[in-house]
Amino acid sequence: MKTELSQDRRYLTENTPYLEYSDTEIKMLDIGEALLISEPKIRFAVPVKVLHYPAYLEHTVSTNYDLPSSETFSKADERLKQLRNASNEL
Repeated sequence: MKTELSQDRRYLTENTPYLEYSDTEIKMLDIGEALLISEPKIRFAVPVKVLHYPAYLEHTVSTNYDLPSSETFSKADERLKQLRNASNEL
């Protein structure tokens, strides 16, 4: 991802395959952008946009799967306590 320090960019470009000429690209990356390298399949740096998943979920259309509603945590917790007490009595 983006780094402002020229020493960091130089280290990355010198020590990462296929980034030899990417110093300027690394410098110009925006927030949430990165260069992806995956040897041996991708033999060059591919720019990608990394989304913040919770923010992505806020902007997606909600899908109704018609699932039955689940118990609340307090009801499930109470049921677990009942089961635990019953097993202790055995």
